[in-house]
Formats: sequence, structure tokens, C-alpha cells
Amino acid sequence: MITVYLMVSAHVLQLMPNGFLQVLEGYVYNERVRLLPPQPQIDPVVIVDIDEQSLAELGRWPWSRIKLAALIDRLFEHYQIHTLGLDMVLVESESPAADAALIKAVEGRRVVVAYHFVSPGGAPHESPGLLPEPDLSLQSIANRYSFPIDGEGSPGVLAGLLSAAADAGHINPHLDHDGVTRRVPALIAWAEGLYTTLSVAVVRAAMGGAAMQADRINERLPGAAIEWLELLNLNQTLAIPVDRELMMQIPFRGAAARFSYVSARDVLSGQADPKLLGGKIVLLGTTAPGLFDLRNTPVSPAFPGVEVHANAVSAILNRQLLHQPAWIDAWQLIVLALVMLLALIVMGYATPMWAFLGMLLIVASLVGLNLYWWTSKFWVVPLAPTLFGIFAGVGAALLERWAGALRRSRRVETTFARYVPKEVARRLANDPDKDLMAAREHHVAIMFTDIAGFTTLARTLSPQQIAQLLREVLTALSAMIHQHEGTIDKYIGDAIMAFWGAPLQVRHPEQQALAAALAMVNRLADLQQDLSARHLPRIMIGIGIHSGMAYVGDMGSSFRSTYTAIGDNVNLAARVEGLTRVYGLSVLVTEKVKQSCEADFLFRFVDRVVVKGYDESIAIYEPLQACAAMSSAERDKHEVMIEQWDEAYRYYQQGDWDEARLAMLRLFAHPRLGTGARALLQRIETLEANPPPRGWNGVWTMDAK
Repeated sequence: MITVYLMVSAHVLQLMPNGFLQVLEGYVYNERVRLLPPQPQIDPVVIVDIDEQSLAELGRWPWSRIKLAALIDRLFEHYQIHTLGLDMVLVESESPAADAALIKAVEGRRVVVAYHFVSPGGAPHESPGLLPEPDLSLQSIANRYSFPIDGEGSPGVLAGLLSAAADAGHINPHLDHDGVTRRVPALIAWAEGLYTTLSVAVVRAAMGGAAMQADRINERLPGAAIEWLELLNLNQTLAIPVDRELMMQIPFRGAAARFSYVSARDVLSGQADPKLLGGKIVLLGTTAPGLFDLRNTPVSPAFPGVEVHANAVSAILNRQLLHQPAWIDAWQLIVLALVMLLALIVMGYATPMWAFLGMLLIVASLVGLNLYWWTSKFWVVPLAPTLFGIFAGVGAALLERWAGALRRSRRVETTFARYVPKEVARRLANDPDKDLMAAREHHVAIMFTDIAGFTTLARTLSPQQIAQLLREVLTALSAMIHQHEGTIDKYIGDAIMAFWGAPLQVRHPEQQALAAALAMVNRLADLQQDLSARHLPRIMIGIGIHSGMAYVGDMGSSFRSTYTAIGDNVNLAARVEGLTRVYGLSVLVTEKVKQSCEADFLFRFVDRVVVKGYDESIAIYEPLQACAAMSSAERDKHEVMIEQWDEAYRYYQQGDWDEARLAMLRLFAHPRLGTGARALLQRIETLEANPPPRGWNGVWTMDAK
């Protein structure tokens, strides 16, 4: 992570520029330009195009100066344009008459002429024309943190034309490291002066002339960067943001032809719309491919050079030029350092997944802030180096954390596989806890299940048959527990103890336990057919379920331990399972379980008893069926059965032994209620012989487990 930070920092400070990060930032920059074009308030620019149609009808380029003069006269006299920028170099003399005609057309009008500088290393040239006076001297920015591009001389502009024009500017394009034009040099250095670009000169002419100066806000700070240039006259001041190389970053409106285009042929023939041109700033240039004035830009690989100038002029006048503030280097380094420091802290406590999600949240916030600055402030804050630093640095740390977590999870799975089913161990390993084995208090649903009459049954079978029968029955029942996210605590002979809620957190443990119990009853019914086919006895099971707080964890001695649940609620669940044999039922639950599940299951009240070892009574219920799986006919049948039992129990509870006996006798042969009715008939005989005290409410104290 530190290596990544140092590499990105060296790139940001330009100590060791990184080619990959330059390409990446160029791509990110291009996407922002394409996706977030500016919305100009005014639209003052029109392009008069020397297009292929104009060349076909009026002759190939270069045109005669006389024809250009006629075009300029037409634009000002007939169409009443405001300012004209000539995106073409006029340096060679054609003839005295032709030159004079062009100079006359330009003189006294807001016409801006163009020139170009030879790039460093370019071919030597003669200088038949002249250059205008420099806009600023190099000395004026000597103490500022700025690095203007150098030109190596210029052929200039035709002497008479330069003196007649309102202003002049260079038309040198600038290609970034990947050959894309994103910026235009606002000033180019040559000799001891700085010379402005055509688009700035056009704006200055449209203002009626203006002086230029570098911003004054930072000039007293040694080494402070120039953040903008200012055009000043008596009426207004315009700020032109520039970067450290004194370049303007162009916010392209979109692909080509986002400005109004008028063919030069239509202007000369008088067919152009006067409303389209009247009072506008006009740029005269070409889109004809044969004249080679096409540029590779973020919005198009073949973008007309004249429209690059049009975008610049529009952005200056709308105050929408992109701006790279002087503080961006410090911002990138500080953000990167803070994010990586935060990542180191968070990853020490958070899981890899949460750390990764946190990193995505940070990245989303940075991208959102960056896009806000771009659209609202027109600030260009590099994004790629920061994002690369975050993803590469934090990603490397996350990879190491993930590898460590994988090693720990395997250890957890191996450890827990000794105590809980492998499915649970595997799920726990995905979210390991350093103190997972420690005994802690959990809210759990506890289940005990037992094969009814197994001791008697075992006497009729061989040891091999007993082992086979137990294996098949316990396997089938255990599968239902696992399927409903339960943890099998232990096998106690023919009994199973299981619980829900630890170590794996389970939503609605009571519902899961009850669903598992009903599934176990159904699964055993299916298994009976196979047992009968092999002449094995019919199996009946009893299941008791209770819920509450219990201590769950690794417990035992230094010689042997097991992952188990202990506590008063565990003992009570075991007692409830024992009651199933009293009432001849497969499943009994306590009132706490019933209250948690009554929205999803239909229950029948069975009895209120005090189990052995306890002082307080509990209500026990039989779960009949899941509500979602119950038809209306089944519900009606269950309701009749519930009413029959409740009526008989009510007589019993009121101490009306005769009516209770009659009601119980009517249920004596009922396949579901018969065993319970017989049990209560025996109680009635005991209670008649030993009447209960006044205020007795039907609670019966069990004398066996």
C-alpha cells in the first residue's frame, strides 16, 4: 500500500510521471467531457464554413484575396455580424491589388487574423510577415509557477493586414501525450513575449479591445501558480482560467456541428439567413477534409479545428471554461493518504466484505464530488490517480486480508465440524468470530425427540437390526433438522437434542424448529412404508419444543468437551418431550413457542401442567398444521376437533366430573384425542377420590419425567 501511495504521489507531483496513469486520466477526462457537456446561457458564435460545396462551386483553396474580401464585406455590410475571426494563415502576398482589397475589407472592422508558431524542432522558415506585440512579457510571470509552451518563431501575418486588423491570435493546436486535443494554449512563449490564441483575441475584439494581465490574487506568494488571465477594459472584466502551462481546457459541447454552420457559398450568394448571422461572432474556417483542419478531440477523432475555437470562444463568454485549481495536487495527496490510513484502520476491524463496501462508498463519494465540481464549478480535478491509488493500495490490502480470512475460516470450519453439522460449520466459517466457541447466552429454540417405546422395541430385534433401524430413522430426522438450519447438539441413544439460534444466527428460531418438527413427522410417515416392506416394526416419535435463553458454547472437562446448550429452558424442553407419551401425540410445544408461531400455524390447547422439578405450571399445545398449507376443509376438521377437546377440558377444569367423564368417553376412540382423553379419565378418578382445593384451575402436577 505504501509503495502504491509513493508511486501515485510521484506522478501527481510530476517527479516521475506514470504513462499508465496518464492514459487512464485521459480516458476519465474524455468520459466526463462526453457525458457532461456545458449548457451555455448565450449562443453568440456562428461558423461560416468553407465546405466542400463552396470549394466545388467557388474554386479550390486557396481562394483569391479578392474573393475573401468580398466574403468579409458581405458578412459585415449585408449580414451585420459583430466580430469576425479568420481561422486561416494569410502571410504570403498574392498581388498588390488583391492584398489591398483584403486589407480594405478588414480595416476598421472587428476582424481578428491568425498566425501560427513553428513547434520546437520544426523545419526552419522565413518570416515574410509580422507578429503583433506580445500580450504579456515573460518577465511579468517570471516569479509564478507556470510553464508556457515555447514557439520557435512564426511566419507572422501579412504586414498591412496585421495593422488593419482589430486583433490577432495564434491557431496552434496542442496534443496531449495520447495525441488528443483537450487544451488550447492561451499563451505561447517566444523571444521575450507571450502571444495569445485566436479565440482569446476574438473575445478581446468583441469586447471592443481589452488589456491582458495575469491574476493578481496570488502574485505576492513566491512560486504561486497563475490560475487565470484577465481581460480588462472600462466596461467589463473577463477571467480566463488556465493551467500551469497557461492552457485553456475546452469544455466541448459535444460532437461536431453543435454550433450553427453557414456555407461560405450561401453567404456570397446572399442565400444565408440574416437572422442567423446578425450581431453574431463569426469564425471563418473549413470542415473540408482535403484542407486538413481536423483534430482528434475527446468527442470525435475528426473534429473541425474551427469548432475547437468556437467552443473556446463560447466557453469564455459563458464563463464555462474548465479550470484546474492550484490546490489539486495537495488535494490528491491528502485524500489518498487519508483514505489509505482509514483503510488500514478499518481493515483491522471490519470483514473484507465490509471493508470492500466501505472502499466503494468512499470511491462513490469522491466521484460524486468530482462530478459536482465539474458540472457546477467547472473545476478539473484529476480523478484517475486517486482512484487507482485507492483500488490498487486498498485492493492489495484487502487481498491480503481476504487470504488471511480464508485461512482462518478453514481453521474455524475444521474446529466446528467436530461439534456441529458440516453445513453449519461451513456457514460459520464464512463469518468467523475469534471467540465463537466461548459459552454465551443466546435466545434459542430447543427440541428433544425420542422414539416411543424403543426399549421394548429393541428386545424384539437383533443388534444389527437395531443399529440399522436407528441409523435410518436418525438420518432421516437429522436431515430435516439440517434442512431447517438447526444445530444437532447430540444423539442420546435413540433421542436427538437440537437447537436453533446458535452458533448460526437464525431468523425466527421457533418457526424453524416447529417447521422441522412437522417435517420430521411427515418424513417418518413416508419411512414407515419402507420399514413395513422389510418386516420391521412401526416407529412412533415424540417431539418437545420450548424456547428461551440458554448458555451455548464449548463445555465439558479438560479431558473432553462438546459444543452444547445448557440451562433451565433446555431441561424444560426435555420435560415437554416426555409429555408426548402421556397424550399420545407426536409434537408438543410450550406457550412461548405457540405465541411466536400462531400467525403461521394452527394450534390446539392440550393441558396445563407442572412438570417434575418445576414449581410453576406451563400450558402445552399441539401444532396441527401450517396455515399456508391448510385447505378450508382441513381447517374445518381441525376446528371441530379443537372444540371437542376444549369442551371436555372445560368440564374437567370446572370440576364437573360427570360431564367431563361423558365428554372424555365420547373422545375415547378418537385417533388423535383418545390417549389424552384416557389420561384425563384416570385423573378424574383420582380427583374424585381426593378432591382438589377450592379455586383449583385444572393444573395437574406430573410425578414423572
